Amino acid sequence: MSNGGVNFDVPAGRLDGIISSSTEATASLPNPTSDIATLIANFGAKGFTAEELVILTGAHAIGKGHCSSFTDRLTAPSSEINANYRDNVLNKTCAAGASTTVANNIRDIDAATLGNLTSYVIPAVGGDYLDNSFYTNNKNNLVLFHSDWALVNNSATLKSVDEYAKNGTLWNIDFAQALVKLSKLAMPAGSVCQIRKKTCRAIN
Repeated sequence: MSNGGVNFDVPAGRLDGIISSSTEATASLPNPTSDIATLIANFGAKGFTAEELVILTGAHAIGKGHCSSFTDRLTAPSSEINANYRDNVLNKTCAAGASTTVANNIRDIDAATLGNLTSYVIPAVGGDYLDNSFYTNNKNNLVLFHSDWALVNNSATLKSVDEYAKNGTLWNIDFAQALVKLSKLAMPAGSVCQIRKKTCRAIN
């Protein structure tokens, strides 16, 4: 998913739960409408720095979001979101319904839908892989979620956004390290866990 840019050894021996709960996941994950203070506090509670918040949010270079997750962006002021992107891409696409999905990265939206916004697409060719284009898009107010845009609305996190927009190789390295750290998060107290032996996607 990174065209070979992000490489790391996955640590063995992680304890994983045997029951998946979407409710628990939603309660733990930051909300796409969160402000920067809430995001920093959420990541800080798990032992991550503000810089690591920026690093991990770069994963939004891939994937899709449901229109129901960013309804606030459909009426956000042009100081927070490119008006052309808001009106001619997001609002038009989401008119089909809240369950409609939009690519997180404008790079992965077809040229016909983007119209004049194709000039912003970095890189001009390619798509659906991890790279540092999220940070360039963010500086141009071309990101899907308010929580993404919030990173450029704080001096500490903006500094990191600027750094990774300029240096994709550095982001590749730092993202790999942050993912390894994320994989080592402790399970909640009282959890019933196991080390998955055959496949990491299924219980033993």
